[in-house]
Amino acid sequence: DSYEDIVNKLTKQGTQASQVKVTIPEGWDIDEIAKRLEENKVCTAAQFKTAVNEATFEKYGYDFLKDIKTESQGVHYRLEGYLFPDTYYFYQTNNKTGAEQAIKKMLDNFDAKVTVGLRAEIQRAGRSLHDVITMASIIEMESSSASYATKQKVSAVFWNRLDDWGDNAYLQSDPTTKYPYNQDKYDTYKAVGLAPGAYCNPSIDAIKAAIYPDENCTDYFFVTDKNMKFYFTKTLDEHNKVIKQLKNSGMWVE
Repeated sequence: DSYEDIVNKLTKQGTQASQVKVTIPEGWDIDEIAKRLEENKVCTAAQFKTAVNEATFEKYGYDFLKDIKTESQGVHYRLEGYLFPDTYYFYQTNNKTGAEQAIKKMLDNFDAKVTVGLRAEIQRAGRSLHDVITMASIIEMESSSASYATKQKVSAVFWNRLDDWGDNAYLQSDPTTKYPYNQDKYDTYKAVGLAPGAYCNPSIDAIKAAIYPDENCTDYFFVTDKNMKFYFTKTLDEHNKVIKQLKNSGMWVE
């Protein structure tokens, strides 16, 4: 059945499926979304994860899907990064139809929020949408509570490394060491450059920061203190000095 057929059946046949309001927070990964949908009887977590990797959504004409890497190309979850965080109403079908309906709603939202204009900016910068979404997910994990301007600086640091360091372009982002289940290709301390795909589903601010890094920021390092204040530096020496000062003042996060 097409999505429209399913909706028609649900509305016309007086089915038992009721709607439930579900909030998907910014920065959640697919495992977390799957658990929340299962808790709300939209589908089981397993059905959702299977649909993420195996269901075909190309028929709906999303042009961004052609840019996404597949499981066979090394991504853990094919649609990680593209399930737009927001508050939704989903049907409590508790089956794979519910999983596919939920994914389609989130992809529709991504398609609307990451506009044609933003995609043109990505092309103009000579980057792929997939790389930008992967970068946005790292920015989200590193600076979710920070201002947009700070996110743009974090973005600049990571792009500066990628663009300037060549074979030594290790992003060395701490949150990337945990996803998914300690796979080395996602660990930016072990793998050069960007991972095969995103780590979470980033906010629109993180996506825009990945598209528009702070052009005046020429730094390669940053660190945060206990108050989530960011310190940006250009050299490793400066970076280590900041860390030493933070440790001496009791502001270092262990």
